[in-house]
Amino acid sequence: MTSEEFTKIFETSYQLALENIMNSPFRNSSRSKHGKGILAITKYYATTQQANTQLSAELAPVFANLFEKVESDCNTDLNTSEKLFSSFYKITVDNEFQFKISAIVSSEFENIKFEGELSAKLFLSVLQDALLKSLVKNRAQLYQKNATKLDSTMTNSDQSVLYYISGYIISKLQKKTYQHKNLKNQKIREAMTNFVVRQSSMLQEHVKKFAEWTEKLNRGGLKIPSDNFYYFIRHCEIVLRQSIDLGNVNSQTLMLTHLKEIIVSAHMVNYYWEILCDNNEFSLYIMESCVSLFLTIRGHSLARAVQLQMPNSTTQHEKPLRKVLKEKADNRKQ
Repeated sequence: MTSEEFTKIFETSYQLALENIMNSPFRNSSRSKHGKGILAITKYYATTQQANTQLSAELAPVFANLFEKVESDCNTDLNTSEKLFSSFYKITVDNEFQFKISAIVSSEFENIKFEGELSAKLFLSVLQDALLKSLVKNRAQLYQKNATKLDSTMTNSDQSVLYYISGYIISKLQKKTYQHKNLKNQKIREAMTNFVVRQSSMLQEHVKKFAEWTEKLNRGGLKIPSDNFYYFIRHCEIVLRQSIDLGNVNSQTLMLTHLKEIIVSAHMVNYYWEILCDNNEFSLYIMESCVSLFLTIRGHSLARAVQLQMPNSTTQHEKPLRKVLKEKADNRKQ
């Protein structure tokens, strides 16, 4: 997510957070001890431009840093949601930051009418929680919108092939678990039960048409991937297409380790993976295995596409692709 995209969704999310607080049945209930006070402060900020701008200006860079760290950190065993809420908790216990924004809100209390005692900290706790939820929702919609744009460039044939590849990845990984009988492989097989369906009639209508080619080829041994596993692989493909420019390749373009890190840390890839395999202790291992298999398969076709773009020189085609790319890069430097 770019800084421009975050700025846009933050403005929307901040206003939505204020609206959600004001429309909360719990806050509007006569039994809510601090509800009236929180609503009074919320309405004041929703209708007072200067105070609203001052508070949002303090919150924006902190939340921007939160999402940037979560999206770039792929070195922990936590899933995306766990990393997000862990980082959010650190914000709520950051005394320096909380004192700063509390002072901003407290300075406006003389302009707000509310009954009883109410600390700025209580209002800010409710606001920050509502803001995080709004940001998560709007970020998901942003990624889905971006994915839909790129998805429109995929033909039905592309997606039929992706569906077939999805089934191949499941089959390959399952066979690997039967090579050695141990508890780890048993738990991996149990986790993979959500990856397949018994027949294509169980799929969503949108996905059924992509399964037709797989069913025609099937003689009883091919796997029928579930909707969510197919969406998981499709988003791996989307991230891959976003990460590679075939018109400007070099010897590092198809480095699997680098591409794997990019895909594993992608938001929508993690979104569908958490639906598929969130609670299994080997979840991260299974995910990385699936992505590695996907990249191995796609790497061959990408390498072939690069070779086809090169001049039809027999000496070039006899050399390994990476060596040819290095030579081209060296020639540009000279």
